[in-house]
Amino acid sequence: MNTERQILKQEHLALKQKKRELAVKAGGKIDSIKNLLARASLSPISEIDMEVVADLSIEARDLRREYMDVCDKIAQVEKELE
Repeated sequence: MNTERQILKQEHLALKQKKRELAVKAGGKIDSIKNLLARASLSPISEIDMEVVADLSIEARDLRREYMDVCDKIAQVEKELE
């Protein structure tokens, strides 16, 4: 039983690390989107690379989905550890 609990604790730590990594990656994508769109107030819209904005948005969305999946897994592991 201790071995199972130890494995769950290790999994919990790994998932929490993955959650942090995903949050940083998603935050970077969101910051990049903000920076690209902020140029709209200074530059004509024709100069903004909306394809890049769209690609970054899709990547951020996918990271968010993965982040939410990891959060669900963390909750499951925590429930098992109770």
